[in-house]
Amino acid sequence: DLHSFPARRSSDLSFAIIATLVKLTIADGNYRIVSALEWTNTEHIDTGEYDENDQPIYEEIVTNPTKAMYATLPAAGETNGKAMWANIDSTDCRYLWKMTTNPETGLVQMMNIATDGILATCGQSAQATLTTDSETEMLFEFIQRTEDGKVVVVMKPSTGGDYAYLHCNEHGGGTGKASNIVGWTASAGASQWVLEPVTDEEVQTQAKIGRVGQQECRDRSRM
Repeated sequence: DLHSFPARRSSDLSFAIIATLVKLTIADGNYRIVSALEWTNTEHIDTGEYDENDQPIYEEIVTNPTKAMYATLPAAGETNGKAMWANIDSTDCRYLWKMTTNPETGLVQMMNIATDGILATCGQSAQATLTTDSETEMLFEFIQRTEDGKVVVVMKPSTGGDYAYLHCNEHGGGTGKASNIVGWTASAGASQWVLEPVTDEEVQTQAKIGRVGQQECRDRSRM
C-alpha cells in the first residue's frame, strides 16, 4: 500500500519510475560533477565602523556559489581517499573525474583524475570512499532536464540500495559551505548532479600545474 509509505519513500518511488523510463548513457570522458542544488551562502563582513551603541557594523554579503564534488588522497596510515564537496575551483585538478563505461554492463567506473582513486563505497550516511584498486561500478540514473537543457542525474554503487546515492552531507538546504559526500536518497536535492564535460586540453593543463599534496596531478584522459 503506497499510502502507508512515508512521503520521502513515495518520492523515491517516483524517481525510480522515471529512471526506468529514461535510458541514460554516460559518454566516456572527463567531467566536473556539479551539484544541481541551488546554493545560497551568506557572510557578514566587518566594516570597521560602529553604530550609536558602539557595536560593530557588519555588511551582509549573499552569494549563489556553484558546488562540486572533489576527492582527497588517503590520510597518513589510511588506504581510502574521500569524496568531498565545496565551492567549485576550476584550477584544482581534484575536481576532475574520468568516466569509463563498461560496455557489457552499461555501468560506469568513476575515477578522480588527480588522485587515481576510483569510487569504491557509499553507504547510508557513511563517508564515500575511493581506492586505486576499486572494482566498483556506478549506476547513473536520469532525474530531469533543466530549463537550460542540462541533464540532472544521481549515481550510486551498482550494488547499493536506496540510501547509497552520492549526497552532499551538511548541505543545510543549500546554505552549507563544504563537507563530505555520504550515501542518501535519490529524491534529495543534494543528491542530484550535473556532469559538465571537460576537454582533454584542460585536463592536460591541470595535470601540469595542479598538485595534491606531494602527488602531481596526472592526465588519465587517454588511458
